[in-house]
Amino acid sequence: KQEATVFILGDDEKTPSPIKAEEIQLSISDPVMLVTLKAAPQAGDPEGSASRFVGNHESLSVVQEYAGTITGVIDDTPYSGDFKEEPHDHQ
Repeated sequence: KQEATVFILGDDEKTPSPIKAEEIQLSISDPVMLVTLKAAPQAGDPEGSASRFVGNHESLSVVQEYAGTITGVIDDTPYSGDFKEEPHDHQ
């Protein structure tokens, strides 16, 4: 699909935690790319908030473990966090 989906989770790392943001940025280090992820609210997310963000980029068609940074502005405060996917079965 050439698509990335990011879920915003609470402290338990399982429960959706909606944020008030229209988009967040996904920066991948290898291959280098920047993807804008748009809010795609899930059922139960309050109006004007989302716990799921989705975006597309042609380089996302490669099956691999990605690493990079997710950034966004929530209530006028910038946030960022690094991530690294762990190897898993790609079937």
